[in-house]
Amino acid sequence: MHTRIAFLRAVRNRRIGVVALLVLPMACQGDSLTCTLIGDPTGLTVEMPTPMQGPFTVTLLSGRPGLTYTYSCDGGPGCVGTVRVLFAGVVVPQATIRVTTPRGTKDTPRSGIRYEESFPNGRSCEPRALTATVRADLPD
Repeated sequence: MHTRIAFLRAVRNRRIGVVALLVLPMACQGDSLTCTLIGDPTGLTVEMPTPMQGPFTVTLLSGRPGLTYTYSCDGGPGCVGTVRVLFAGVVVPQATIRVTTPRGTKDTPRSGIRYEESFPNGRSCEPRALTATVRADLPD
């Protein structure tokens, strides 16, 4: 009986060894890196200092002629509460953020904008993302 148990253990251990030898080379192939498809979050996010309660427009003036970005919210459900506007793909060292509401318009100049670098798919995969957040002032 003991020799039969020893035989079964030896067969089991041999199977585990064969499986390990078959799987190990596949796991160690360093020349075929698989990158995931996480998108590129690069951009500048504008935060509002207080929750919004109606229609508004955020305009990013880059300081370069003709390079202006605008986000408008017509007053629906997405215009109420905490608002963060992402200007995707925008990387500028300085900008003026113009917020227009029914109360008026307010410009907030921002210089020395610092972007954080990240690699959402890992350092060995594209993209290299640059993100920054600035706060805008609201009209009085």
